[in-house]
Amino acid sequence: MSVADVTYTGRKGNSIRSARSLGHGACLSLASLREAWQWSRWRKGARNGTNRKRLFRERILAPRLLFRAQPQPRGSARGEQRERPRTRTHQQGKFSPAEKNTPGSARAMSVPSAQEFHWQSLARLSSSRVYHSLAEVGGQLYMLGGCDAAGRPTSYLERYSPEVDQWVSLSPMPTARAGAAVVVLGKQLLVVGGVGKQQRPLKAVEVYNTEEGKWRKRCSLREELMGLAITVKDGRVFAVGGMGPDLMPRSVLQQYDLRKDVWALLPPMPTPRYDTSICLQGTKIYVAGGRQCKRTVKALEVFDMDSRAWSSLPSLPCKRSYSGVLWDSMGRLCWLGGLRQGGTHQSSKFTRNVNIFDPNQGSWLGSEDTISMKTKRADFAAAIVRGRMVVAGGLGHQPSVLDTAEAFHPEKRKWECLAPMATPRCSASTIVIRDRLLVVGGVNQVPSSAHEILYVKEEENL
Repeated sequence: MSVADVTYTGRKGNSIRSARSLGHGACLSLASLREAWQWSRWRKGARNGTNRKRLFRERILAPRLLFRAQPQPRGSARGEQRERPRTRTHQQGKFSPAEKNTPGSARAMSVPSAQEFHWQSLARLSSSRVYHSLAEVGGQLYMLGGCDAAGRPTSYLERYSPEVDQWVSLSPMPTARAGAAVVVLGKQLLVVGGVGKQQRPLKAVEVYNTEEGKWRKRCSLREELMGLAITVKDGRVFAVGGMGPDLMPRSVLQQYDLRKDVWALLPPMPTPRYDTSICLQGTKIYVAGGRQCKRTVKALEVFDMDSRAWSSLPSLPCKRSYSGVLWDSMGRLCWLGGLRQGGTHQSSKFTRNVNIFDPNQGSWLGSEDTISMKTKRADFAAAIVRGRMVVAGGLGHQPSVLDTAEAFHPEKRKWECLAPMATPRCSASTIVIRDRLLVVGGVNQVPSSAHEILYVKEEENL
């Protein structure tokens, strides 16, 4: 779920209201998907004779109130340097020193079995967080910004050292933001756009030098944008789409040169959108799905850097949001689960469908060539771990946030259940470092400070 999605399903008469119109800003976006599920259960309960007012208070209003702004504790020192050592005895999920300079090592020649995957809880965050950005530099995990428990964007910058299971607070960002686009340029972190303290898009661009420990302001975007997608090719940064201050999607494609500190406009996308999925394959940038206000987008388009031209590809098979989007080792786009958009008189439904697009064939695989997941879910963690597609957590038709996990076995051609997460969550930020999936923060009724790792236990010296 994106921080750019600030709408929710509310009801006053027959109207659909925006969180912004209630003055709650983006903080209520944390519960927008959950409320869609709760609303459908409320209506179902009413048809069965259940007290609608009681259900409204317990299942819709109460979680919403949890996101109202809370007073800041006195004496809090957000900007100070803090180090929180952890005295843990675990070894299996940690990164061994021998692996420090071998990211993405392919130690295993075969696909691991479901029994070899294990979850382990790591050092918790200093505070609950959601819509934060993650990046890895030199085997160290950096966490930037995000919304706190009150829904306010923060300026936190923290570094996690896997070898010692420890978070360290660093110099905060000059601009507090959530949902920012972050890309790694050598030893530097480039932070672009996002949502600021006034619940409005940002145009600020800043760079953090991980060796010097210092921030620098760089050339701003041409306009304020949130929900933009970003990638990097040969030191050049490409930013696609986004939502402007007028809440309208953009079709802009921008290129940033760090050495010259300048943004240049490239040919715009055929379809304006925000919160899209982007992937760089060679000299081509694939842009899939996204949103236009409350509507999901099915468009799949590709930008060729050599010809500097856009091409339209076959659209997604169906409209759905909050899906897991992966690019496998064969360079194929995998669209997993999500919330399928209903028609005029139909409610949205969670799905377990899997759709795969093959760029070489230029088409989506048929249903007979794809295998659906075991559980219907949306807004979940998704990644490729040791050659297997892995999904975990999220929201489904169950009465609570999911803790279940499953992985696809490409040789057996089936999804297999994995051990559950220790902390059920949705809207978590994820990153894969050295064949290990880290799931950081997220939401379970309220923002979470949980931090877990999924790893493959196959050697004694892990």
